[in-house]
Amino acid sequence: MDRVRAARGALVAAVATIAVSLWFGAQPAIDCGGGPVSSRVALGAFQMARSEAGLLASIGCNARLDVLNAMNRVDLIAFIASYGLFLILATLALTHGRLRRIALTFFVVALAGDVLETATQLWIGARWPFVTTQMLSLLAVGSTAKWAGIALGLGAAGTDIAREHRGLTRWLGVAVAVFGVLGLAVFAMPAPPPFIAISWLALLVACALNARRGANPRTSAVA
Repeated sequence: MDRVRAARGALVAAVATIAVSLWFGAQPAIDCGGGPVSSRVALGAFQMARSEAGLLASIGCNARLDVLNAMNRVDLIAFIASYGLFLILATLALTHGRLRRIALTFFVVALAGDVLETATQLWIGARWPFVTTQMLSLLAVGSTAKWAGIALGLGAAGTDIAREHRGLTRWLGVAVAVFGVLGLAVFAMPAPPPFIAISWLALLVACALNARRGANPRTSAVA
């Protein structure tokens, strides 16, 4: 695909991703007895739940479950597709060679993991409070593949951008790589850290800078 078209397509996909993210953030905080909890925070806890106790803490009550189910449906239908398209098109626009193939492979793994994770959450939501070990295992596999794939894919893509471009795009590539890999901290923290979001934004800016030029390696003096 032409690099300029890929960069422009990535920008369109990014706008769609941001729009869905804003919709997620607009969902109401639900009080299940311990005070109102942001639905977005509850969804993140649901994704990272590894036990029945973790599921109970994140789901809380039927009112919150209804919101979580709605968010997961939108996630499966729109959000995964939009952010996945952004990552793939941005990689095609700004990278090449072996690191491009590595990044794309990680992103495909991440998207498959996210589909598995979200589908499992909907399965749990439909059967709640009946939960099986298989459900928890699938949730863990999907969540792990998603976060690891995104983090490592951003690391590979950012490294290639930093190596092959000049000027501001090179430094944005460094940010994409560093903050992308730091996103692996999600496995050691109680709540997802902002590193992936920072990496994603740096990649977005790099696409915007290169949407009007060929974004050929070693030729982007300003971008």
